[in-house]
Amino acid sequence: MSAPTLPFPGYKWKWASYQPTEGLNVPAVFLGVLRTFHKFSGLVPSDSRVSDALQIVKEETGTRVNLARTPERNLIRNSGQYWKATGLLKDLPGRIELTPFGVKVAMGKITRAEFASTIVKTLVLPNPQVFTPSEIREWEAAGLRIKPLELILTILSELYKEFGREEGYITPNELVRIVIPMAGKEANIPEYIEAIKAFRENRLTLVGWPDCAPEANDKRMANEFLLFLNYYGFVEIGPSADRRRDYKKYFLSEIAHTEVIEIIEIPSYEDDLERTTEEIRTTELPAAIEVSLVERERRLTSSISRSGQAKFRRDILRAFGCKCLFTEERLEAVLQAPHIIPVKHNGPDVVQNGLCLRADIHVLFDASHIRIHPSGDISYSDAIAGSICYSGLPTHLDLPTFIDRNALEWRLNYY
Repeated sequence: MSAPTLPFPGYKWKWASYQPTEGLNVPAVFLGVLRTFHKFSGLVPSDSRVSDALQIVKEETGTRVNLARTPERNLIRNSGQYWKATGLLKDLPGRIELTPFGVKVAMGKITRAEFASTIVKTLVLPNPQVFTPSEIREWEAAGLRIKPLELILTILSELYKEFGREEGYITPNELVRIVIPMAGKEANIPEYIEAIKAFRENRLTLVGWPDCAPEANDKRMANEFLLFLNYYGFVEIGPSADRRRDYKKYFLSEIAHTEVIEIIEIPSYEDDLERTTEEIRTTELPAAIEVSLVERERRLTSSISRSGQAKFRRDILRAFGCKCLFTEERLEAVLQAPHIIPVKHNGPDVVQNGLCLRADIHVLFDASHIRIHPSGDISYSDAIAGSICYSGLPTHLDLPTFIDRNALEWRLNYY
């Protein structure tokens, strides 16, 4: 296989910032910051109220990223592309203002899975929020336009179909050294598959192939595409003998491959993200992603020593009178005890941090279709509002006094 040529000098993939901060893409941090921006819409980014609120986000999520920076080096100025590149934050110097899409995500009208699926569908390189005008002109002169997340998922799906689960993965090294160079010459999918297979079988040395990540942060920027897909349930990091970051194996999650193909085939409205979200709701992908995320969290819970889980459920059912908080269902076989602050965020096994929910309501709660405010007010996603079965759920509940309101506030802000 002949080496691809660079479409133009300096060709590379960029997720957001020249100085990538991977921790900003962690959903709890990303959504916590977004909701802070929404709360202080109209203010200047350097306002002390914004930095004070971002310091709370830092403390409550446990992130190591310095969110509350100085007025001169505030978060929007230095890392605002993370929210601008995903269509959530307007590019307005001197003022915080979300896009209509950003407002809906911040308010929970668009769920995490719907947001992520929309970004998979609409993210295009070059991204005007990330690339400079001169870089965009180079891409346009080369006639080059790439949907990176769609491309990665398509390659993973084809690898799985052709070689099975064991070989149905991609590493950051393969992304940078094979996929990105080949995308620059607009290779077709079989060409990607053959190149990856040949590389793994030592039939392709990559001698003479262009280096599309020559600068210090380029590999980290490219890796963020895989991290996004991982954080939102599209891919999972599998076991690998090589523990270095560049050689981690990213496998397609247990999502039906027809659903991945379906999202690729639906119409895309890159200038109208809300319309794209509506199109995505007609597919099975958001539900599959939601299930993938929920199952991942449950596996994480079971992998941690949680000897008190059975007791936690018994205590919750007893505290709630063996009755679903939303539906008043009393059949114990369908009642479950979700944590308000999830286990992966160190949520404790105490009655104050639990709810008694019917199994299907639990699924909707975990998928962020249902959001419980400390006041007892309930807000729902747009998908629930349009549902025949669930549109009649209550808009306010008299919450038991023992429920930890701070835990509800945490979930409202970061989940």
